[in-house]
Amino acid sequence: MQDTEPFMIETKAIEPSGIAIDCPHCRKALLTVFPHGPKKAFDRYLYTDGDTVPIELAPRQRLLGWDIEVRLGTCPFCAGAYFGITARFIDAIPDDDVIHVYFFRNGDRGEENNFIGRRSEETWIISRFDTPVGPMLEHQFGPFAATFGEWLWPNGVAGCVIGGPSDLARHFLLTQWDELRTMPKALGLGAAKPDDIPL
Repeated sequence: MQDTEPFMIETKAIEPSGIAIDCPHCRKALLTVFPHGPKKAFDRYLYTDGDTVPIELAPRQRLLGWDIEVRLGTCPFCAGAYFGITARFIDAIPDDDVIHVYFFRNGDRGEENNFIGRRSEETWIISRFDTPVGPMLEHQFGPFAATFGEWLWPNGVAGCVIGGPSDLARHFLLTQWDELRTMPKALGLGAAKPDDIPL
């Protein structure tokens, strides 16, 4: 995105009562996201499998830290299959420890600050974490109904199936990559500081 183009993503605070995230099939609430964390409506994982999304980017788009994945889940109320897309961005080059803890969720990521992202008619949850190298924004899109054909292999989610979730996620993210990538700068996020997300 050029500097002269308008920044299309808007942000909105989450009310203390939280915002429900529903199953795309039966519309029952899977979890409620509060300003500082989620609470599931059931005692199991929201997503049971996932994989990194392969994506082709221009050299300038590969600068600094980022990670994207697609995850699969099944509604405990109606057994409908769904998938979610997660994209993470840091305006720094993360070391292995940061990648391990904040990208791969293997460790304590500290307090999360959640808010709503909006672009046209689309809304999603954005979580901000303070990492040792600066703020990370984690965008969580979905869950979306999994209505396509076979996309599971014996070892889990297949990342190369045409029309599968990784393929859909790749095209979905490429349409707004530059805006997502420049969002920390657009929000005025600099060095890691608590509670400084401008809404």
